[in-house]
Amino acid sequence: MDTPLSVETRLARTADHVAAELKGETVLLHLQSGRYHALNGVGSFIWSCLSDPQTVEQLCAAIVATYEVEVSRCRQDVLALSAEMLAAGLVVIHPSTPTS
Repeated sequence: MDTPLSVETRLARTADHVAAELKGETVLLHLQSGRYHALNGVGSFIWSCLSDPQTVEQLCAAIVATYEVEVSRCRQDVLALSAEMLAAGLVVIHPSTPTS
């Protein structure tokens, strides 16, 4: 069953990847699937923030403090990217995420 993501969802990187920075972007190789994933500048910023588990809200606060973006747009975009990274096996929902 899929767990819906919210601003309270705490995400953590998986160990099943190799990451490299290249010209301001991050390239990730998921070791189990053998698939490559590329993150743009903001995606790379998010990946960097996920060196420690973070909630979507914490990620948005860091992005809004660094980039010129509206909070509502930031939440929408971070939730979308988080769902993609979760589906790709690059992140997991951290156990400390509150359940409803």
